[in-house]
Amino acid sequence: MALAGPVLSRWALASGRDVGLASAVAGLGHAALYGGLLFLFGRTLLPGRVAFVTALAQRINPRFRPAMVPYTRRVTWVWSAFFAAQLAGSALLLALSPLSWWLLWVGTLHGPMAAGLGIGEFLIRRRTFPGEHTGFRDTIRGIRATSWTGRSSAAAGASRPATDCRAHSGSATRRPGPAGDSARGPAA
Repeated sequence: MALAGPVLSRWALASGRDVGLASAVAGLGHAALYGGLLFLFGRTLLPGRVAFVTALAQRINPRFRPAMVPYTRRVTWVWSAFFAAQLAGSALLLALSPLSWWLLWVGTLHGPMAAGLGIGEFLIRRRTFPGEHTGFRDTIRGIRATSWTGRSSAAAGASRPATDCRAHSGSATRRPGPAGDSARGPAA
């Protein structure tokens, strides 16, 4: 749905057709995407919770250590602020600017802005944790390999209390995997 709105909006503008329906679809897709992401990330920033990026990093980085928790929590704040800025920017442009500016924001610019933030964070992480960070390819593989629907997934467990976070307590560097999986660490 997030992709259908921008495509429909561009087609409607290019063909000179009424953009009312196309704009509504683009706006709803944009708002649903960023509102959902803001909720998903933001709720993990409540006191006593494991930040979303912390939970994700613990699942995909075999070199994750407790000293990385403050950094990953800040990254979760940055992404949450980005999602809120996307929603606020969309609302302000819709209310105060020509429709074409708003369509440019929701249909074209939001993707490159998100990619820029992701690449920027990756470069900062490389500098902050040299040799300990997960490479870009490994990060993508780790995200794809993460079960987003199971109880042990980062998404399912991201909102759990921080006392359940082994890195928070300092007792280990990784969360236990699914039942029957011992925390053996990376394969040799």
